[in-house]
Amino acid sequence: MLPGLLLALLALLNVGGLIALVLQLGRGEWAAALGTLAFVGLFDLLGVWLLREAREGGE
Repeated sequence: MLPGLLLALLALLNVGGLIALVLQLGRGEWAAALGTLAFVGLFDLLGVWLLREAREGGE
């Protein structure tokens, strides 16, 4: 159950990050858009690592 919840959380994070990125680029806020991209990328890496740990059983 935990891997499924983590996968849903990652999907929602990416959808929200994509929407924020599009809105910021539309307003011409390049620095904020790069910050959002970095933030989402770091959380994706963390989420993938947590997902692998959850699937392996923490071994």
